[in-house]
Amino acid sequence: MKKRLGGLDRYIGKYAIFYAQGGGQYTGLLKTIDDGYIILNPFLTTDFSSGKPIRKISPEDSIVRASDISAVEPITRTSLEGFCIYQNNKPEKDSKQS
Repeated sequence: MKKRLGGLDRYIGKYAIFYAQGGGQYTGLLKTIDDGYIILNPFLTTDFSSGKPIRKISPEDSIVRASDISAVEPITRTSLEGFCIYQNNKPEKDSKQS
C-alpha cells in the first residue's frame, strides 16, 4: 500500500512548475536540459481554438530558457489534471460592471 503524506502528496511527482523571473510559469514533465534550455514534454498549455480558453496537457515539446527560471515547484500529473478541470469549469466573470 502506498504511504500517503496528506497535504504534501501534491508535491511528490515527476512534473514541475517552473517560475520565470518575469512572473510567468511553465508546467510540465522535465524531459531534458539542453544547451541552456529546459525541454518539457508533455506540458500545460491554453487552447484558444474554440473561442474560450481551455487549459489542457499538450503532448508536444515546450522549450523554456533555463536562465529565466527563478524557482521550481514539484507537482503530480493528478494535481495538474485537476487544475485543468478546475480552470475549465470555473464560471466566467461578468464583464459588465454594475
